[in-house]
Amino acid sequence: MGAGGVACDTFCIGEIVDYTVTNTPGNIYNWTIFGGTIVSGLGTNTVGVIWNVSTMECGQLCVDEINPAGCSAKDCARGVAAYPNGTVSISASPNPVCLNTPVNFNYTTTGGPFTWFS
Repeated sequence: MGAGGVACDTFCIGEIVDYTVTNTPGNIYNWTIFGGTIVSGLGTNTVGVIWNVSTMECGQLCVDEINPAGCSAKDCARGVAAYPNGTVSISASPNPVCLNTPVNFNYTTTGGPFTWFS
């Protein structure tokens, strides 16, 4: 699955997060959730989830996969919606930018948090 372990993965409010297990033809996929809503894919190997908004409480999504012989295995992930959806605007100065000329970049954001890579 896309997330897991003891840590609580955080997502944007209203973000649809996909969780997938390997698709094995003939197997049954029973998903259960606490602290969120499954919005698509119920009964398949991939579900879309919107996590509830909370300041501290993690939700849990589990899948119980059952093969035709009746054997089963369970996997779980934890998540919470903690950040508002955001936007990033970046501008350069001077504009237009010329070869071999220093450039300053300015940015404004809403929502987040955002991680910058250079």
